[in-house]
Amino acid sequence: MAVARTVKDVSPHEFVKSYSSHLKRSGK
Repeated sequence: MAVARTVKDVSPHEFVKSYSSHLKRSGK
């Protein structure tokens, strides 16, 4: 997932959702 490119293509809300989801998977 190319975050640098994706951030500009998706809304902040969607980015936060996917990012927090990614952190949950990575953290625990």
